[in-house]
Amino acid sequence: MGHIVPADFIFEQKQQQLLQNALLLNETNNLILERKAKGGDGLLEGRILSIIFLLSQLPDDLQGGRLKSDEATIADLLIADLNETSDAFRNQVKGLIHKLADEDQVLMRVNDEFKLQTKAGSEWEQEYIAQAVKLNNSGEDLIQPASRRNLSFSAQTGASISSRANPGRNGTLISGIKRNAPIPKTNSTCG
Repeated sequence: MGHIVPADFIFEQKQQQLLQNALLLNETNNLILERKAKGGDGLLEGRILSIIFLLSQLPDDLQGGRLKSDEATIADLLIADLNETSDAFRNQVKGLIHKLADEDQVLMRVNDEFKLQTKAGSEWEQEYIAQAVKLNNSGEDLIQPASRRNLSFSAQTGASISSRANPGRNGTLISGIKRNAPIPKTNSTCG
């Protein structure tokens, strides 16, 4: 009395069917099996990964809302004994989830939820970060020449350039250039 079947039992029962139907990648299955084979905390890590996988397979339009793969839900689904206090177990699960996400990088955070990180997903994320850094670094190279062009334009036209679009006394600012500023004369004629 007071014992329940934890949800990762479903994973063990459906594992081969999930593999055969290509819902469970071999890479993910091997990761879960390797963790469980380590024993100790590795066994619980494998169970956590199993739960996160199962939660990812649930439809989004469940009546009452979708189950989130957050720390509390994962711990709830792993509890097997209702007679014992679950605080220590929940803390252990929380610590292992953070280890799997931060140190081992087999989980990724998505807001307050956790998702399995595949090798392809990890490679994509690394490339994304590299491109974002490259873009951020190259952006500063473009800002300085643009500032110089704006200052040069300002000196040639007498236009006022401002970083804020506040209305001035002699007109309003549009994109940092004051309206009613003198326009330089050219020698071209309209014909």
